[in-house]
Order: sequence, then structure tokens, then C-alpha cells
Amino acid sequence: MEETSGAFVDIRHLRCFMSAAEHMNFTKAARQLFLTQSAVSYQISSLEKELGVRLFERDPHLVRFTPAGERFHEGVQRLLATYGSLVSEVQTLASGGVGSLALGFHGIAEKRFLPPLLRRFRREHPEISVDLNRLDMVTMPRALQKGSIDIAFMLQLALPEGPEIHSRLLFSVPLVVVLPKDHPLAGRESLTHADLAGEGFLELNLPVNAPAHASFVVTCARMGFKPRVVQRFNDLESLFLAIEMGAGIAIFPRYRAEAQADSGHVLVEMRGEGSDAPFVVAWRRDNDNPVLPIFLQAMGVRD
Repeated sequence: MEETSGAFVDIRHLRCFMSAAEHMNFTKAARQLFLTQSAVSYQISSLEKELGVRLFERDPHLVRFTPAGERFHEGVQRLLATYGSLVSEVQTLASGGVGSLALGFHGIAEKRFLPPLLRRFRREHPEISVDLNRLDMVTMPRALQKGSIDIAFMLQLALPEGPEIHSRLLFSVPLVVVLPKDHPLAGRESLTHADLAGEGFLELNLPVNAPAHASFVVTCARMGFKPRVVQRFNDLESLFLAIEMGAGIAIFPRYRAEAQADSGHVLVEMRGEGSDAPFVVAWRRDNDNPVLPIFLQAMGVRD
């Protein structure tokens, strides 16, 4: 195959050419570009040499296009317009003005603030797309750690451990004890962790050293007992069915328990230490998505 090579033309060549084409005068072109007339002549000559064609006919009193120069001028106009749009686009992208953000949420606790926030963000940044991902307490921390979501709205007690995870408190949500309706404690107005010392607990199947489990164990230890976890589940439906069957009890945020419970369950409010759970917005410190700081700023959150 015969090897072909193209002319090397840089943006300086093209700017000089376009200025000379605008004025049909190298001296005026030089004045516009803050160059000497000889520098403009040199750039034009270099361009013609690279292309292998003459672009201008020159005489002491007149500069005009050759047929090749006129056609080249038409093409360069389109090229520079595209170049200008590209520069603007990448600069806007670098500043977070366009792009996308993957957002994780639970779907219930965020109802009071997330829809108006997203409406305002969409209005102020119409070129940014927000990918919404409804995740549970098990999948949310995994997604945040892996970087499959940029930002997470979640319970603080489920945050993955590590210095790369940043979070800011949004509000606290009340916790409730989920009991079968015939449980001896089902008629109580409120309960503390100490009231639950002899109970068997049901949990989601998180790692034993997960922050949610660790926080629960620490609170129980302060109340003078170690929680007896009788069974763990991969999903909420199975866990709540087991509660209704009398296999054990569980502690959940009220919003989550109310969404899952039915007539076979009783929800009793927690009181005292550990009776509520902080709800946070979280992200990875090493996330280089330029949209992330724009979204945090819209929330009034500083990294």
C-alpha cells in the first residue's frame, strides 16, 4: 500500500490566513493579530508550502485569492467554527457544566427534599443529566465504594468505612422496633435497647463488621448486653415475613418499616440512646466527576 502523508497545519497558520482573507492585506492582518507584516507573510508562505498550493496572488498593491485559496477559505471557516464549539464544550465539561451524575437513593426518606432539589438543579443546569438509582441498604454502600454511583443519600450507619468516603449530615430519622403483633412488647408506647436484651434479632445480611452492625452492637453493649442475632436475610421481604412468623424482632428507620410492614407487624418507637439514625449525603473523595462539586454546591454542601 502506498504511504500517504498530510500537510502539517497548526492553528496559527489558519488564524493568519483568515485575517489576511478578511482584509486582503497582510499589513492590516498583522495589525489585527499584533504581529509584524513579515511574520504574517511567513505564516502564509509556510501554510502554502505545507499545502503545496498558492492561496493568494500578491502584487505590490493587491492581494486576492487563487481558486484554491477561495475554496480553502470556505473550508477553514467551517473548521474554525467547529473548533470554537469544541473548545467551549470541553471547557464547560471541565467546569461541570455538561455531563452526568449517578445518584443513589432509598426512595422514601428523601421524598421531602430530593424532588425539589432535582427540579431546581435541572432548571439551573439543563445540560447535566442525573441518573437515578433506587438502592437498598445492602447495595447502596457497595455501589458507592465501587464508584458505580457518584453520590448517595443514605443512613450514616450503613456508610462504608474508609478515609475516601465523605459525608454530610442532612437530618435524623427515628428508629422503631418491628414486632409480630402478638409479641409481649407490642403494646408498649416506646422501647429502649435495654428493653430488648433478651430478644432474638433479625438483620439484613451485611458483613459482621459492617458499620450498621457495629453501631448496633456498641449501643447494646452500653445497655449491658450483647445482641443475639438469630438469623440474617438477603432481602427485606423475607426478613419482615420472618418477623410476622415470630422468628425474631428487628430495628429499622420508621420510613423503611412503614413501607414494608403490614397488619401482621407492630411498630414501637425507640427512645433514649440510639433512638434515631443520621441520614447523610455521601460521596468518594477521589471521585473526579466534574459534575459532583456542582451538585454539592447546589445542595449547599462543601467538600
